[in-house]
Amino acid sequence: MIQTTPQTSGSTSFPLSLKAVIIDLDGTLLDTAQDLALAANEMLRELRMTELPASTIQTFIGKGVPKLVKRTLTNNPDGEPDPELFEQALPIYERCYAENLHVHIPAPTRA
Repeated sequence: MIQTTPQTSGSTSFPLSLKAVIIDLDGTLLDTAQDLALAANEMLRELRMTELPASTIQTFIGKGVPKLVKRTLTNNPDGEPDPELFEQALPIYERCYAENLHVHIPAPTRA
């Protein structure tokens, strides 16, 4: 058994007492790019906009969902869509992703 002696650094005491740990799996432990692209194209369809190749959408991934939606709406990595369009599109994308997040990645199972 390993015993640790509490240490302090400034006002923080170590070891930390943790109640939860959050792990961001997208792109780190799971390759979710195909599901992200699928959701983005479903969003575009609902908005009656032209779909993009999944390979294009995959280049827009990074810096969070709002950035992905903006890039997809404008088909531009630095694009800024009309604010009203963005406000309409973001919840559509979030719903589409929630509905499709296990299409290309298997759903987790319990042992």
